[in-house]
Amino acid sequence: MPDHITIRFGHAVCSQRRSKHLSQEKLSEITGISKRHLANIEKGIVNPSLEVIDILARELNLSLDNIIHEDLDETDQILNILRIRMPEYTDEDKKFLYRIVNILPDSND
Repeated sequence: MPDHITIRFGHAVCSQRRSKHLSQEKLSEITGISKRHLANIEKGIVNPSLEVIDILARELNLSLDNIIHEDLDETDQILNILRIRMPEYTDEDKKFLYRIVNILPDSND
């Protein structure tokens, strides 16, 4: 019987793949993971290796913290997403985020 975490990971892979408008076949080509294995991962019926988890997490920008620790509060989830995506952002994107954060009111005020 699949673990709850295996099912959550599969749902996250499927959801993120679809949000990126990728078919299982295209994701298979990109990652080198067979289409059949991807389908089984998405259904939560296989326990993928750490290597496969790493490949999919990097390709799909998945936050494993959010999957493993589903009880993270919204702030932690946002910080995890930013941490994962930050290397993809341009310097202009980073400056924009910095400006947004600095215009928000300080929670100590």
